[in-house]
Amino acid sequence: MSDTGLLVSTRPRIKLAGSEPNWAANAVLQVSVRETDEGLATLELELLNWRAESDAAAVGYAFEDETDLSLGVEIEVLAAVDSSSTESIFKGTVHAFEGVFADSEPPRLIVLAEDKTATLRLQRRSARFESMTASGVLRQIASDHGLSVHIDNDFGASLDWLQLGETDLAFVRRLCVTHGKRLRLTPTALEVEDGAQGGSSAPTLTLDVMGNLINTRVLADLAHQRTAVRVTGFDLHAGRLIDETASSMSTLPGSGRNGPDLLRQALASYTEPLSQRVGWTSSEARALAQQALDDRARRFLRLRSTALGEPRLHCGVLVDLSGAGPRFSQRFVVSRVEHRFDLALGFRTEFEAFGAYLGQPA
Repeated sequence: MSDTGLLVSTRPRIKLAGSEPNWAANAVLQVSVRETDEGLATLELELLNWRAESDAAAVGYAFEDETDLSLGVEIEVLAAVDSSSTESIFKGTVHAFEGVFADSEPPRLIVLAEDKTATLRLQRRSARFESMTASGVLRQIASDHGLSVHIDNDFGASLDWLQLGETDLAFVRRLCVTHGKRLRLTPTALEVEDGAQGGSSAPTLTLDVMGNLINTRVLADLAHQRTAVRVTGFDLHAGRLIDETASSMSTLPGSGRNGPDLLRQALASYTEPLSQRVGWTSSEARALAQQALDDRARRFLRLRSTALGEPRLHCGVLVDLSGAGPRFSQRFVVSRVEHRFDLALGFRTEFEAFGAYLGQPA
């Protein structure tokens, strides 16, 4: 956690319906905020469900009256970036309560919440979207749920799309995964970002394995790399076979030696075959082949680490890793984040990120 002052409180702040309750400073025992590049961030908040004031009549359970904490209430969690600023690490709606009553311990209340993407999970249907791009379908579904949407780059050919017994969230995730996109909710919009490049408005953070990181591991693995991806199928409209191959990866964040080239040098050239869905076009198949090759290439390096409380870490953020030697000190795109707080260890951020390049040996 960066700071220009001497002391910064690591205890997250809690807001309910926009206001900070009086009990938030003392009742919070643990906080866990999870976010992945599939969308739908979740919160698990553990509270001390007991009060013992000087007035004997006030002794008892703390949250039974539901005056401010109830199902359906908006909840936000903020954490300090430094002594003068905070960052929202979660904003959503309370969906569940769990009471915990253990021997020789005071009662606790577990509060579970999901961000507004959860409305897509609650709607299951079968639908047909005619002559629309994938990004157009996503915009329509987001609009159905009252969500504004920002798409870095429109994607998907103009086709007929079928949603068969899927929730809106599962269907949107399928569209995004197929086209190498990342889905996440920001305070202002549903963001659909290029999964290989990171978010267009995401910051770049420099993290040091000898400074603000602990328990860092970086893996460079050829097992899932391929030198080419071939997509085959049949174009019903044009009445011809589809056979498209991508053999050169796109420019991805970072620099150095990439996975496909190292695979070719260390072992041999390997092409990954993919079966194309009937009815798609050659241009769509070409784009899917390129996306599949890039998706493997961007995951050549896998970073797993824990930061000492870094609320600016979100999916899509670019991380410049330093202090890890010339091969592993690379640029990564964050793919999973879990912000955690408890009374024993304070605030910390566990995260995973992917990188496309391995640096040159010393």
